[in-house]
Amino acid sequence: MAENNNKEFTEGNILWKNVATVSSFDKKEQQVFNVNKNEILIAKVGDKFKAMQSRCPHAGLSMLGSQINSEKDLIFCKWHNTSFCYKDGKVDKWVDVPPYQKKLVKVLALFSKKLKQMVEMPATPIEIFKIQVIEKNVWVGIEVAN
Repeated sequence: MAENNNKEFTEGNILWKNVATVSSFDKKEQQVFNVNKNEILIAKVGDKFKAMQSRCPHAGLSMLGSQINSEKDLIFCKWHNTSFCYKDGKVDKWVDVPPYQKKLVKVLALFSKKLKQMVEMPATPIEIFKIQVIEKNVWVGIEVAN
């Protein structure tokens, strides 16, 4: 383990970054941090912390403020009712919108290449990051090349 300078340390191929104090989550249970070019959403779920990519892979929209179901270990993208397991990143539901909305978007996709790509995009999991609490601080772990 490399020397801990209170902001970061390396352990094996994991770079650990100190991003916040535990108490900062008392009023704001979801926060976004930039760690080594990764935009990471950290959510306090009960007394534990979960770290995941902050943008839904479907349209790249922020999941900050999205609903969390701690009984089912899910976070719901508030934009397209897509849900992911916040433990392993797997897709639970992908773009779960009413049929009339799907039809409308398919018609609009005839005129937009980018929209067509979004409509046809396969279910894509979110990236999950390592997280730990050390001395009342929240640390996020990012894999780095050796």
